[in-house]
Amino acid sequence: MGVIQVPDINGQPQEVCFQQPGTPSDRSGTCDGNSDVVLEAVPTGSTRAGWLIQNKSTAGNLMFVNDLGSPADQSPTSVILQPGESFPPPGYPITQGEVQVLGAVGDNYMAREW
Repeated sequence: MGVIQVPDINGQPQEVCFQQPGTPSDRSGTCDGNSDVVLEAVPTGSTRAGWLIQNKSTAGNLMFVNDLGSPADQSPTSVILQPGESFPPPGYPITQGEVQVLGAVGDNYMAREW
């Protein structure tokens, strides 16, 4: 996360936060039928600028993503991804915690972190 100071209408400095560009790291994988950690929690002193997960199931199976640091499951706390859908949407808060995914055995997901 970057921070710059810009003057407001009265000339007073205001801090503006923005996402810094980064080189994505591939975290893609294949589901094994269990909730799997896709992104580890960010260590203290580091910052995750962004991340993205896409359901690449060719069999039409749903995937479940939990960005709250707990296992992904079919409960209301997990996000449901249809095949081809991705998460998070633009403007969604960037978690620094662990992200987990649950899908059918053999289904693939694309995951990037930067």
